Amino acid sequence: MLVPVFDGAEEARVLRLDDDLEVQETSSVPMAWVRTGTARQYVRSSKLVRTSEGPALFYSTENFLVPPLNAYLVPLEANGAPKRGPDGEVLEYRLLDRPADDGPTVVAASTEHDRLVVLWTTGGPLTPPIQVMGTMVDSKGQVLVAPKALFESPSGWTPAPANALWLRNGELLVALTEESGAGQGTVRVRRLDAGLEQVGEERAFTTSEEPVPQLVDLGESAGAPLASPVLVWRSREAPESLRWIRVAGHLFEGGQPVTWLKDTPGYIPWFGAFVDDGVLRLSWLSRFFEPGENNTPLYWGRLWTQDPGDAPVERTPGLALMPLNEHAMWVLMEKVAPRRMATMYTATTDDGQFLDAVRYCTP
Repeated sequence: MLVPVFDGAEEARVLRLDDDLEVQETSSVPMAWVRTGTARQYVRSSKLVRTSEGPALFYSTENFLVPPLNAYLVPLEANGAPKRGPDGEVLEYRLLDRPADDGPTVVAASTEHDRLVVLWTTGGPLTPPIQVMGTMVDSKGQVLVAPKALFESPSGWTPAPANALWLRNGELLVALTEESGAGQGTVRVRRLDAGLEQVGEERAFTTSEEPVPQLVDLGESAGAPLASPVLVWRSREAPESLRWIRVAGHLFEGGQPVTWLKDTPGYIPWFGAFVDDGVLRLSWLSRFFEPGENNTPLYWGRLWTQDPGDAPVERTPGLALMPLNEHAMWVLMEKVAPRRMATMYTATTDDGQFLDAVRYCTP
């Protein structure tokens, strides 16, 4: 298993882990600004993807939350080391060069068709309209579909790309969010063709702020390509203001949301979703904060997992509240052996910040 780590240094590290989650090898990937000798940038989004040429590291950068927005793809060897050219240089393909844009990016790769889609947002309150943009490239960065506008909020809310998934029929499924700025939100799910044109009708789900939707595919066991995608998202519901995790399948056959979790009041779940042999599994950090010295927030949380139809199971090491850092807003799930899953997250101690993991059995 390969796990990329960005910690603000001038290089990314790719860890190769065995099925006991022991580090076997560490490789370094120099950041683009180091390689080219240009001004320092900050990593905004990153993801390890599998292309038709093998694994690759995608990351996007900006100048401390302001333009320009750039994105890169670094092909990796099987052990996580960056591939190199004939003169020993690290191979790296620039996928985005947007002088006036900033913000997070979304990427999804198709190994079958050698295509990657990259989504981002352009425009702002002072430079309307705000639009979700998209482009398509191959595994060597060659442009297949030039950057184009995919979505603009009809309500005037702020739109953003959230997640993307290639379907087994060659179509692309994208999840877009709109937020009102006053606690209201919408998640829109759309199908796109190879030219990034919309196919059929979209699905829209009313939610609250920061729904962080994720798309997964249950695979052939769940039926046809349009029957197997599943959407998972978070919502805050009145009157208790509890954070819920909801799941909707059969998105284009009228499937309705099912609530998997109602979290403890005051806690916010940051979740990950994983499909194992047609079974959807969830994991999340249930996190809250309290004022510390000089009103500096202190973050604490618990780790949970859940399988369909089962009650949540706490996986917090030692079953005591975990000290977390302000960026502990994700979990990463991976199958490491038959009936064995791993959930990775970041934790904080007096000695620093750590990438930790829990290995557990599944039904």
